[in-house]
Amino acid sequence: MVKFIGDKIRLLRKEKGLSQEELAKKALIHPTYIGQLERAEKNATIVSLEKIAAALDTSLEEFFRGCDSVGKKHGENIHSVINSIQKLNSKDKEDILHIINLLIDWKNRTSA
Repeated sequence: MVKFIGDKIRLLRKEKGLSQEELAKKALIHPTYIGQLERAEKNATIVSLEKIAAALDTSLEEFFRGCDSVGKKHGENIHSVINSIQKLNSKDKEDILHIINLLIDWKNRTSA
């Protein structure tokens, strides 16, 4: 969801021909915060999203349009992976789980 919000802010901002600084000024938000939102480094608050949507001349409803299809796509991908794993034997399932845990540990270490 954080990436969806950041991508949506960037898309709408560019459609309006605004720089991050110009959008920040219109929304009464610090420009650094706009950049952090667009890069999905920060979670947006409802208050900041309302300000940004207003500055972009859009409603929150319009802002979040398409969000449910993003979630469905990820859900379908996860469902497909689960179905594939369920067809494996117990040993292969354990190996897959071990690999997933290693990847998660690696991701957590490289993200810190």
